[in-house]
Amino acid sequence: MSHLKSRGSLFILAFIAVYSIGHLGVMVSKDVELKNAMFYWAGAVSLICMAFAILISVRPRAVEGHFGGLDRMYQVHKWLGITAMLCFALHFGLSFGDGGEAEAPVAGLTTADSAAPAVAAPAVAAEPEEENDGLISALGMYPMIGFFLLILLTLNRKVAYHRWIYTHQLMGVLFAAICLHAFLVLREGEEMTTTSLPGVLILLAIGAGLLAYLYKQTLYRTTQRHRFVLTQVNPLERATEVVLSPKDARFDFEPGQFAFLKIKAEGLDEYHPFTISSGAKDGDIRFTMKVLGDFTRRARDHLAPGAEALIDGPYGRFNPLKGAAAQVWIAGGIGITPFLSTLRSMEPDHGKTVDLFYCVREESEALYLDEIRAIASRVGGVKVHLLTSGAGGRLTADGVAEATDGDLTARAFYFCGPKPMLAALSKGLTSKGVSQSQFHFEEFEMR
Repeated sequence: MSHLKSRGSLFILAFIAVYSIGHLGVMVSKDVELKNAMFYWAGAVSLICMAFAILISVRPRAVEGHFGGLDRMYQVHKWLGITAMLCFALHFGLSFGDGGEAEAPVAGLTTADSAAPAVAAPAVAAEPEEENDGLISALGMYPMIGFFLLILLTLNRKVAYHRWIYTHQLMGVLFAAICLHAFLVLREGEEMTTTSLPGVLILLAIGAGLLAYLYKQTLYRTTQRHRFVLTQVNPLERATEVVLSPKDARFDFEPGQFAFLKIKAEGLDEYHPFTISSGAKDGDIRFTMKVLGDFTRRARDHLAPGAEALIDGPYGRFNPLKGAAAQVWIAGGIGITPFLSTLRSMEPDHGKTVDLFYCVREESEALYLDEIRAIASRVGGVKVHLLTSGAGGRLTADGVAEATDGDLTARAFYFCGPKPMLAALSKGLTSKGVSQSQFHFEEFEMR
């Protein structure tokens, strides 16, 4: 959960806290009943979380460092979506009384003068002539229900990626409808107005979210993409390496970074994230992808050189070359790719002392093992430890301590691999006095 302690995450939490304080002040000054105040607060916070989630989805490089990299940003993006869903559930639940019928807010508040972009229940508008209230309610309720369902879909890992990615794009449309709902609520409000502190914060969130969505649908498509041509497709043990040459300017990146790849071929015309496995000084770009789903399987079986490709990136802050002098690298399976890129970028004067623990089931699954050993021998300072679980070679904190023959508290640890393995190992290292600040994870997930 370290991504929730970053400067970017703390800013979001501070924004919500300031809004909450302002909201409380307005509700107290207007003598609004607690239940109704919570009703409006939950709707507003749900909208604010959606706005920040939209902002993060644009992948702004200017703030990436404040989150610790795009992989951490997408972890925050995920939690913002979950928080928005839970706040909407609270908001919707508070709109109903004990008998299942929606209760009208007290203290003179109606749907039109609610404190936030809340979704009013259908029965809130008590007067039949208040048709405008019904429109505002519908603009909030139905898009929010759609957003709720899409978040549930996102959390269901059984839904295929290519289906999920297209339904996920609908969230921007739903967000725009909810923003209109919020604006109408504030424009007609008496207690909560556009000039009040919480009203201003809501408008700021709405404006930033809508601008981000419009940018992603227009300018982003032309300014953030780099054109390549596929030159090689190399089958490996349960993996595939694709090699691409730039059609325009050189593609600059740092070791350990990743990018989104889209290949103009049947079944591959959608962006997928992969760690770059080539060296930072190489002219071509290499991605090594484990054969897991439809995209990677089709790339292995049907892709041929000559296809055009687009790359969106690079992203990430997982660069061991910028770390401490003494390091431990822990790679599980395909998690070797950021370390492979780092090794391919190293020169003999790199100035690091590195112990690389490469964990696989069988030695045949250790991709690029001969090359890794050759580079380690050439540049010096790198010791390679191969562990095969099939032969009982499981990595533990005691094993790391014994193999490195040194003070673990003086080293930086870089992890990339299956989460259960890394969680158990980091826990064991912590018990030996290693602090969390010494851990660096490459943990990108789209969902």
